[in-house]
Amino acid sequence: MKNIKSIALTIKPTNSCNFQCKHCFNGEHLEEKIFLPIETVFKTLELISKKYNDIKITFHGGEPTLAGIDFYKKIFSYEKILKKKYNVDFWHIFQTNGYLLSSKFIDLLISEDVLISISFDGPHNNDLRSNTDIILKKIQEIKEKNGNLRIFCVETAKSINFLLETYNWFKENKLNYKILPIQPRGFAENEKDFILNPQIYVDALLKVYNFWLKDKENTMNMYTFQEFLKLKKESNFKEKWFDRKLSLNPDGNFYPFGRPYDINFNLGNPYDLDNIDECFSNKNYIKLKDILNKKINEKCTNCQVFSTCNGTCLCSSFVYGNDEDMLEYSCELARLTFKNVIKINEKVEKEISDKQYQSYSERVLKEFKK
Repeated sequence: MKNIKSIALTIKPTNSCNFQCKHCFNGEHLEEKIFLPIETVFKTLELISKKYNDIKITFHGGEPTLAGIDFYKKIFSYEKILKKKYNVDFWHIFQTNGYLLSSKFIDLLISEDVLISISFDGPHNNDLRSNTDIILKKIQEIKEKNGNLRIFCVETAKSINFLLETYNWFKENKLNYKILPIQPRGFAENEKDFILNPQIYVDALLKVYNFWLKDKENTMNMYTFQEFLKLKKESNFKEKWFDRKLSLNPDGNFYPFGRPYDINFNLGNPYDLDNIDECFSNKNYIKLKDILNKKINEKCTNCQVFSTCNGTCLCSSFVYGNDEDMLEYSCELARLTFKNVIKINEKVEKEISDKQYQSYSERVLKEFKK
């Protein structure tokens, strides 16, 4: 008998990609020709199904569409067998640049209730990426077919001063989206003109957040700001991913997170495991946790937003690379963001409690009246 437990699994069919985005964190691996064998995916899914009831799968890369539509048809079919055999539920996110999403591919993902998450930067997409018109048509097709769609929009030093215009573009097109600040790693290290000043980025973000709080006409999900609504001084923003997340990489081995630096923490091959939780007791997993906990003790415990961040920002940055400057950059973004958003939220909460809430949107009122 299993306890009801959740696990998040990233499946990376390949590190190869058909784009050369200027900010890619995985750029050195884009020409790799290694593809994950479908049999290894089956073995992994069965291992996890024996232990967990709630399985959240993210297809990532590289570019996951390069594996082809039949790869995913086989996975979805096998999951249905496991669902009956082990009484499990599967949830899916498909993170893609969208270029190879044919109508049949889109129909398959929609039929399996997959969240299709496309990397697309709205009105400034040409700054970092290519094939803007083609990708926009794919987005429109998914939307017209009522697919579950999310856009990841990267902001840079060239776009940040037009953040409100970007927000209005997504609003007018009724596209759910989330903001991601460019990170100075990978290809972006050679694109200095795009790298953000943390203070300028946060100032722009706060300005649009204040606008969004009172935007009663908005009907889209703006995930960044919806997450901001939950930020409180003594409440953890997110749980650390320890012991609840794994990645199956193209080489057929498990890793902790599925980002460039955790390739140094191989957790073994599914064919060598009797129980998926052996990954979490693997000496490399324990080593990674020890490194991160030590860094949190050294860098985070005296931080003014530690009670909110709980070290998650440092942990998330570390799996991209053990670079002190990069870790500090990520932490500075988090400190400035959390500190100022919490101040805004405290003001909103007070006004609502004082019944001065007429200017706020229904979404905001609903969150603060909980």
